[in-house]
Amino acid sequence: MIRIVFPFIFALLTLLQVSAQEIPAGGKGWVTDFEGIFKDNEKHILDSIISDHEKRTTNEIAIITIRDDQTTGEAFDDYVLRIHNSWGVGKKGMNNGIVLAISRQLRKVRISTGSGIESKLTNEEAKTIIETIMLPEFRNGNMFQGARNGLLAIMNELK
Repeated sequence: MIRIVFPFIFALLTLLQVSAQEIPAGGKGWVTDFEGIFKDNEKHILDSIISDHEKRTTNEIAIITIRDDQTTGEAFDDYVLRIHNSWGVGKKGMNNGIVLAISRQLRKVRISTGSGIESKLTNEEAKTIIETIMLPEFRNGNMFQGARNGLLAIMNELK
């Protein structure tokens, strides 16, 4: 009995911890850098690229960096989804939002897509962008270049 109950209690406590993680308020632009990995001019460049894209397509893309005190590695994907929904990234009724989440500290990257985008940017395509375009730059310490290249690849898929 104890062998069955203990894992259940542990799973329940983990679920409660994940759901209790506070969702921070978003920044003023499309880029919210909680980790402080981008320089001001880099944030401005990314924000400008996203703004131009949003004006042309109505698709909304947010880039967020997440510190290790905001969530855990295990809860990262769920946390990103909760931010995506809480911040309302994407036009109402169109569900055309994307959140590109990066955590250098947790060594995690996630591309969260709204349901209106999934046919243009599949999970498999998002995974390929992360693994072949972003991570090689990140491994070389080029966080801005990896984020920029990933952003441009995402936009290319949405055409």
